[in-house]
Amino acid sequence: LASAQELSLQNWMGGLAPAIKNLSILDLALPGTHDTMTYDLSRRISDGANDLPPSVSWILHEIAPILGIAEVGQFIRSQAVTQRLNITEQLENGVRFLDFRIMYTAGPESGSLAQHDWYCLHLVETNQKSMLYLRALKAFLDAHESEVVVIWLSRHGSSCKSGNDQYPGVSAAVKQQFWSTFRELFGGYIFDPSRSRLNATTYAELITTGQRLVVYASDHSEFTGGDERVYDACTHLSNTLKGGDLTDIPGSISSLRTEFASSAQKRAQLKANDQLYLLSMAGSPPASVTTDAAKIKYLPLAKDSIRKKCAALFRIPNMTDWCPETLGDAEQLRNYYLQAVLEEVAVSGNETAAMAKRAALVGGGGEHEGRESSPVLSLPGAIYLDALDYGGLIRTGIGPLEPHTGYYSVQIMTKGQF
Repeated sequence: LASAQELSLQNWMGGLAPAIKNLSILDLALPGTHDTMTYDLSRRISDGANDLPPSVSWILHEIAPILGIAEVGQFIRSQAVTQRLNITEQLENGVRFLDFRIMYTAGPESGSLAQHDWYCLHLVETNQKSMLYLRALKAFLDAHESEVVVIWLSRHGSSCKSGNDQYPGVSAAVKQQFWSTFRELFGGYIFDPSRSRLNATTYAELITTGQRLVVYASDHSEFTGGDERVYDACTHLSNTLKGGDLTDIPGSISSLRTEFASSAQKRAQLKANDQLYLLSMAGSPPASVTTDAAKIKYLPLAKDSIRKKCAALFRIPNMTDWCPETLGDAEQLRNYYLQAVLEEVAVSGNETAAMAKRAALVGGGGEHEGRESSPVLSLPGAIYLDALDYGGLIRTGIGPLEPHTGYYSVQIMTKGQF
């Protein structure tokens, strides 16, 4: 078994194969990215953009470029980017769960009446069609024969919305044409739950059969035509939101800790039903913070007072004049505090293993009999979050990650009283 120092993030499943070969993917804790494709967003509002009525997104897509207000698109983009590493870099840095959000829309250089295709999105659409990014995933699977990847297809991270609520204005025929192209691209890589349930299939069997891409599709009936060879996200994906509230960091930490304390039992129950226990550590800043960011950008004479007002909202010791002006800023702030709970999970697991080993050596409870123990914290089946950094790290602080510049971290805030 490879040591932590020897383990390659590109092939970490292969490195752990002796330990995980008889486990199912549902027994593992997969690292994932939230809004995976936002590293390549354009400035163009997508048709059917999330959080906007379809008519409004159409107007913004169509009229904004005509009026020459690309600057507005740039601001919206700053409130939508959650990742900086591209999909290949994410996979090479250990990510095995992809939150792949798509919409049928006119391209970023075209009006809404132009020919449509499938693009990724988060309010604004990506520069390239979604199939380009999926081909990068296919290339990774081709080159890394020991790795299994899980992907969730939706418009905005809703597992159970269907029809027009999931993909506004998109016909079932158009959805199923995309699904057919997806199946043609990945072929035998796609895990087929109609033949064997994932909870009864070991990692070793996935590698042997070559079925190394597990797909969950929202709007399953219309999007796939009811294809039983792929999982319905509504019935087989349990998505728990635990990013918390940035204005109540102690409460967010406590809530996440409580979730991890019950994680083992919850995971076992979901596995019995062949469901993936997915947990999000991402979120959004309060709406007032986004408003403050817009004021800082467009009302520069008042920016100092606005920053102080915004900073006070978070109630963080010594943070008096800094306001997260982008979504990336807000999510790196969230990561800074929530990462502590992940550290607790690691420590809890190590302590439990050490206690069990000592108990076995002394032939029973021994030195620990009668002693109150802290609840054992454990991880869900997959965690997806914002701001992945190089080396499989979680980015924190206020410095944006510049792609392809190497490994570095900027952390200037302290944990204060929390």
